[in-house]
Amino acid sequence: MVVSLVAEVALTAATAIVQFDSRGWTRFRDISIPDHVPDGLVGIALESNVVENCRPDLADVRIVASKGNVVPAIMTGTVDDSDSEAFLIPTFRTSRRAGKWTDIWIDKTAKVLSRGVMIKTSSQDFVRRVEVRGSDNNRESYVIRMDGLIADIASPVPLRTLDISFPNNNFQYILLRILDQEKPPLKMDGVLCYPPSASDALYRDLSARVIENRAIPSAGSTLLVADLGEKRFPLTRLAITTPVPEFVKKATVLAAASLNSESWIPISEGVVFRLRREDAVKEKLTAQVKPLPFRYIKVELSGGNGGPIPVESLQAWGTFRMAVFDHRRGESYRLYYDNPRAAAPVTDATRSSINVNQLAAASSEMTLGPEQKTVVTPSHAEGPEKPEKKGTPGVWTAVGLAMVLLGLLLLFLIMLRIRSSRRAYRGRNSRVVRGRL
Repeated sequence: MVVSLVAEVALTAATAIVQFDSRGWTRFRDISIPDHVPDGLVGIALESNVVENCRPDLADVRIVASKGNVVPAIMTGTVDDSDSEAFLIPTFRTSRRAGKWTDIWIDKTAKVLSRGVMIKTSSQDFVRRVEVRGSDNNRESYVIRMDGLIADIASPVPLRTLDISFPNNNFQYILLRILDQEKPPLKMDGVLCYPPSASDALYRDLSARVIENRAIPSAGSTLLVADLGEKRFPLTRLAITTPVPEFVKKATVLAAASLNSESWIPISEGVVFRLRREDAVKEKLTAQVKPLPFRYIKVELSGGNGGPIPVESLQAWGTFRMAVFDHRRGESYRLYYDNPRAAAPVTDATRSSINVNQLAAASSEMTLGPEQKTVVTPSHAEGPEKPEKKGTPGVWTAVGLAMVLLGLLLLFLIMLRIRSSRRAYRGRNSRVVRGRL
């Protein structure tokens, strides 16, 4: 009986190791996973109203199964829209026809996919058309694009745009023909090449509802304010549409958590423009921002020649991070968050090579329920919450309980042994007394 008691207590202590203590976690949401989703890894997209209540590293996010145990999870990283991946490619031939054009041949050294190039030049104050052709043998060439534009404009809004995009191709050789048109040729310092863009599986369209769109003639500017909605993902990109055929404007993007906020936080500053030279048009109507969970966005378009430009619409895109974990059919899950003092959980290193794009594509089938407040009934007076410790301190609790119970068992066995010895001693004494009589 005592051995059974020891085993039962040890099992109970071991079970307690994996139980989730929700003290310290302020909020949770139920995770809805369709019945047809098979066992295996799933990714839950974290909306802005979850992320804005989490630690920046999402170390306080926990996935808890219906049995009360914490399910190991991995948080995916953020999307990087920068062009830092561009690589320098060698120029092996340059030829000029005075007053007409400059030809630049570049060699990617192999049939590598590319989506564009950037011309490096120290020249200033220019606008040039660029034709792009491709070749596999340095003799025959095929048209890729005929209406590229590069420019450097000093005023009234400084603009320097030297990139040329084109459809993905794997030509080994690229011919760039810069049309000089009776102007001095540009000083060439090299060419960068852009590989294909990353998958857009982690992007979602945001429903940007414009609640203010007005021109300010006295300042020559346009002001827009948009609401991205309560259910949204962190904003990463904005785009305007306008009928103005040619313009250059400074674009400042600000964000706030509340429409009545007294302070708007600047999150992006750049230039939007549309240039025309004959039948060639180049435009940049987008603004990239670091993914942020703010709900309200303000866009100011200012500077440049002429007055304010009319804006017909504002589009927005968001990106998201996911909580990735092993799902089992028949099990239900909750997502706990908002615990600033939570320690980073121990993750399963074997899950580091997950297919993020595949999980992101399937994440639209899984949703989070409405936010709920965590209610914990304290069993005793609680002091300040201690940070969650890494490892499994419950193991030592189980070992301690087992040692105590083993000690009690040994004490019980010793008592039985002593009692048995006393009975034997009394029996011998009674026989001796009867013999003497």
